[in-house]
Amino acid sequence: MAENHELPEDIIRNILARMPTKPLVRFKCISRNWNLMISDPNFMSSRSRRMILFPAYPFYAIDTAILRHNDTMIKLHSSQIFKNGRLCCFVGTLNGIVVLTNGKTKNENMIIYNPFTGALKIVPDHMYGHVYGFCYGTTAEDLKIVRLRVVDNTRRCEVFCLKNWSWSQRRFYMHWTPLGFHPGVATAWSTPIMNIGDFKLHFLDIRGIFVEGFLYWPVESCDNNSSNWVLSLLVLNVNEMVFSQIRFPPDCSFWYTIPLGTLRGRLCFVSFRKSDLCGRGPEYELWVRNKESWSKVRYLASLWRIRYVLKFDPICILDEGKLVMFKLPNKLIFYDLLKDSYEETHEVNELKNLPPIELIWPGRSIEYVESSISIGF
Repeated sequence: MAENHELPEDIIRNILARMPTKPLVRFKCISRNWNLMISDPNFMSSRSRRMILFPAYPFYAIDTAILRHNDTMIKLHSSQIFKNGRLCCFVGTLNGIVVLTNGKTKNENMIIYNPFTGALKIVPDHMYGHVYGFCYGTTAEDLKIVRLRVVDNTRRCEVFCLKNWSWSQRRFYMHWTPLGFHPGVATAWSTPIMNIGDFKLHFLDIRGIFVEGFLYWPVESCDNNSSNWVLSLLVLNVNEMVFSQIRFPPDCSFWYTIPLGTLRGRLCFVSFRKSDLCGRGPEYELWVRNKESWSKVRYLASLWRIRYVLKFDPICILDEGKLVMFKLPNKLIFYDLLKDSYEETHEVNELKNLPPIELIWPGRSIEYVESSISIGF
């Protein structure tokens, strides 16, 4: 009688959970049982594999767990819809779902996309050239897209609920003024000016970052009766749909070439402080936002000394505390913000195929956690 050499399913599951993404995707083709196992949301939750997604078609991602491996870049499932243009803009990512626009023209689409499965859906009634945020309400399953815009001089904050697959409208005081490129900021995306209450706001990024129930947009603001612009954050309490504004720490400037990020689930940013009369500076510092205040984590000595930000192009901050920078022509620098040290990857040939503009504007790349979640809401 022939012996049964098959491994028990729990052992196979344990082995697959430790596999890098690239072979794991291929393993789905081995059998129906393996396909079902790998596609199981509980299996994906046990992996919690974090990836860096680059915003150019065809889509590539980097598995941050295998940076020293020669097979770091992973080509993702894509759709014919992305072939209309190589440019795209990420609105945000939650629960393994990515919201993006696939162009920067009036014909662009807003798309909800799962990079692991390749599944996607087009958001209805998308309109070009507004301010966005991807967030959730009272539960993590209550996913929403926030859009700020003006229609026929009516100021609106609109919310798209993925569960209901529909937009709802909420009016508030906001005036939209078209603006091209902000002086001194190299961006491929127009950043708008609008009025909210008594303040005029110039958005430094059209995409808000969602942290613990709040959406944050970096802005320059000034009183309507003043011409002095101040860097600050526009904040939206998603559950209450109330806007407010918070300042950055005293004597600190938000360095717009480095995007906002999260550090272990808390909002963070890298500040730049110029030289003062006491001979201190210039210097970079890492700050995190607590519930009601800012806390300085550390002084980033080598970030200034070696001129990382001037030599290379920052593209995103990872939640584990690493600043990712692009080094021409095909390398990445992972600067550890907590240890003030860095690691340089080997040459990644696929990076040569990405248009430079996709990488150099901060926040164009994002970190997401793999998921097999369905987007057939």
